[in-house]
Amino acid sequence: MRSPLPANEVERLRAVESYGILDTPPEKIFDDLARIAASICGTEVALVSIMDKDRQWFKAKIGWVIKETPREVAFCSHTVLSSEIMIVPDALEDERFADNPLVTQKPHIRFYAGMPLINTDGHALGTICVIDHEPRRLTAAQEVALRVLATSAVGHLELRKAHRLLKTQAERLEEEVRQRTRQLEVAKRRIEMSYDDTLRALGAALDMRDNETAGHSRRVTAYCLQIAKAVGVQGDELKNIERGSYLHDIGKIGIPDAILFKPAKLTEEERKVMESHARIGYDLVGSIAFLSPAAQIALTHQERYDGTGYPQGLAGKEIPLGARIFAVADTLDAMTSDRPYRRALPLEAAREEIKRESGRQFDPEVVRAFLSIPEEVLIGIRAGVENRGNNLESVEREP
Repeated sequence: MRSPLPANEVERLRAVESYGILDTPPEKIFDDLARIAASICGTEVALVSIMDKDRQWFKAKIGWVIKETPREVAFCSHTVLSSEIMIVPDALEDERFADNPLVTQKPHIRFYAGMPLINTDGHALGTICVIDHEPRRLTAAQEVALRVLATSAVGHLELRKAHRLLKTQAERLEEEVRQRTRQLEVAKRRIEMSYDDTLRALGAALDMRDNETAGHSRRVTAYCLQIAKAVGVQGDELKNIERGSYLHDIGKIGIPDAILFKPAKLTEEERKVMESHARIGYDLVGSIAFLSPAAQIALTHQERYDGTGYPQGLAGKEIPLGARIFAVADTLDAMTSDRPYRRALPLEAAREEIKRESGRQFDPEVVRAFLSIPEEVLIGIRAGVENRGNNLESVEREP
C-alpha cells in the first residue's frame, strides 16, 4: 500500500534539497550511526535514509546493497508521516506491507523499525531504521536508542549543512582573493619597482578590515627586523622576514566577518575556518612573485616551538627561522598593546613572560637574541613606528 504524502511535502522537499545530501559519497559518521543501530537492535540491516520526491536514497547502509528504492515501496515513506518511531513486527501480517515486493521478494523484509529524522523546522528529512528477515520486536531500551541515534543523525546533518554554507562562503571569498591577486599582478607588471606601494596597500586592506589590530603589522615587522639582526640574519633573508611579518595576517581577508569579529567563543567548525587564514595568506602571498619567499611566514606564523601550533603542528627547527622570530615579536606586541578586555603590560613584564615560554612557545636561541636587545631600543621602535604611520620605509630604517 502506497503511503499518502506528508501535509507539508512541498516544504519538506525544499528542506531536503537545502542540505545538499542526496547522492553524496558515504561519510563515516553516518555509517557509524547505522552500525551502532544494527548492533544495539540486533538486526542484520540498518539504514540512514533520505526521502526524495520519488525515491528513498540511503546515505548509510549496513547489511544492504541497494543504494535507493522507489518511494512507493519504501517502508520509510510511512515513517516520515509522523514524528514517532514506526515499528512493523511482521510485515506479512501488516496490510500496508504484506504484498510489498520488498517483502514478497528479495530482500524479504519481515521486521522494520524506523525513527524519522526531523529537523528544527519540523520537516522529516528521512529516517534511521533497522530491518530483519525474521519477525521480532524492539525492547523499550532499543526504542530509546533508536530515538537518540535519530537525534544524533539530525545534528550531524545540521553540522554538515553549516559546513557546506561556510565552504560556499569561503569559495566565494577565495574567488575575491584570486581577483585581487590578479589585480596585484597587473599592477606589478606596470610598476615593476613599486614593491613598497604594493605591501602598503595589502597591509592597509587588512587594517581597514580589522581596526582593532591597525598598526599591529607595522610594529611586529619592526620588532622582527630588530630580533632578526640580533640573531644574525642578513641580506635577502632579512628582506623576506620583513615582508612576511608585515603580511602575516593577510589571510584574514578571506575569513567571514561573522567569524572574524564574533565576540563569543568560536565553535569547532568556526575555529577551523579561522585557522584557515594561515593557508589563505600563504596562497595569497605566494602567488605574488616578489613576495613568494616570504610566504612561509604567513603559513607558519601560528606554529609553536613545542609542536602544538597550527596549521601543520611543526616543532623546533622544522619551523622556518622567520616564523620563530615572528612568534616572539608578535607576542611582544600583543602583550604591550591595549585590548578591549585588558590594559597593556609593561615591557619588562612582557620580556619575562617570553623568557618563561622559552622552549615551549618560543625558540630558546631567538629568545636569547631578543633579551639581548636593550629595552630603550624596543621602546624607541614602538614610538617611531606609531609616529611615522603606515610606511615600510620607516620600518626598514629602525635601529
